[in-house]
Amino acid sequence: MRKTFLFILCVVSSLSLSAQSGVLLPADKAGEVMRKLTSAASEIKSLQCSFIQTKTSTLLAEAAVSKGKMAFCSPDRLRWEYTEPLSNVLIVRGDSVYMSGHQARAGSAAERIQKAITGMVTGMVSGRKLFDESQYEIQLFDDGRRWRAEMLPKSRSMKRMFTRLTLCFDKQSQRVVEVKFVEVCGDQTTIQFKEVVCNAPVDQSLFSHH
Repeated sequence: MRKTFLFILCVVSSLSLSAQSGVLLPADKAGEVMRKLTSAASEIKSLQCSFIQTKTSTLLAEAAVSKGKMAFCSPDRLRWEYTEPLSNVLIVRGDSVYMSGHQARAGSAAERIQKAITGMVTGMVSGRKLFDESQYEIQLFDDGRRWRAEMLPKSRSMKRMFTRLTLCFDKQSQRVVEVKFVEVCGDQTTIQFKEVVCNAPVDQSLFSHH
């Protein structure tokens, strides 16, 4: 009986892992899908959405969950605003970055990682740095309703911060719906995008600070 139970458990576990990993696309098919997703992203001139960010850490007993809003305006304006549980705003205008509210200490590893994440999000939304094969080793998986890109950094600067970046795309909208960053220390940050509105007018005052 015990052997039967263990066998069933192994089968269920393997099926679960298989469902999570999806089907690895061959290089030609992956290239076709990546070109399609990059083209769809390049057509986004503005984007507004809410997001849920979940961070797990070996130093925290429970996951830290934050909520907020994002606004993007092509080519390089981004407002990343946390509303819960603390208020914090990061504004990107080209090479200029402004942070306010409850923020990480200037120059700290946490601040560098936050800026790296928002910088990558800007690139992803605009399509400019969606699949940069000079910077990442990329494998694309078909998860059924989503495509999932597993990206391993190549550059030394990125390797110092992240071991893996995962992008999940909704097949119907062809947009990024979830990103996951795995830091070198083992911490993981997952961001889910909700209530996405594309190419609608954006209040430009959102990208200014006082």
